[in-house]
Amino acid sequence: MHEFEIDGCCIDGAYVRLPEDIAGAPGYEEFLATFADPNHPKH
Repeated sequence: MHEFEIDGCCIDGAYVRLPEDIAGAPGYEEFLATFADPNHPKH
């Protein structure tokens, strides 16, 4: 048997989790709408 030392690294993961302080499901829905609309004031 060979022993391996594995360090974790992120190779992909954009948009796979909620941003911090999103205020739950309603806040996430608002976030997605804002993110999708380049003319939104908070975009």
